[in-house]
Amino acid sequence: MNNRILSRRGSTLIEMIIAMALLSIVSVMIVSFSAMAHSFTNDETQKHSFIDDCAAVRQDINDFLLTCDISETTVNVETTTLTIGDSTYLTASHLNDKVALNGRTLDSVTGIAFDVSNTNNKLLKCTVTGSTDKGQTFSQTFVFALRCAVFQ
Repeated sequence: MNNRILSRRGSTLIEMIIAMALLSIVSVMIVSFSAMAHSFTNDETQKHSFIDDCAAVRQDINDFLLTCDISETTVNVETTTLTIGDSTYLTASHLNDKVALNGRTLDSVTGIAFDVSNTNNKLLKCTVTGSTDKGQTFSQTFVFALRCAVFQ
């Protein structure tokens, strides 16, 4: 009976300290990986949001230009505005580092600029810029063409 009691050995204090140290190392690695994954996911979400906003801007401008592409129509182009005659169609205004396009706020877009720099006044260049919380900047440029109307 005494031999059985002596052969049952419990864990020593050193073994317990080693187990706790290994457990703490593993938990620190898990928390660090989780923080990195969250940061990466946030950056990718902002990039996708910018791409979605650019697609909306492109679609809005394209729809507008399709409806006004009539002979003898002149689309007036300013830096952030497209107008026909006295009616303003597209206005990009800056509100607290966000851009509002026709009343709709684009959270990931920080600027929209228009430029007519061609010889026949049939092409419009639109540059959309954006940035992330960490300061990484994005830009997309679209070129629109008119068949009948002209840009001025």
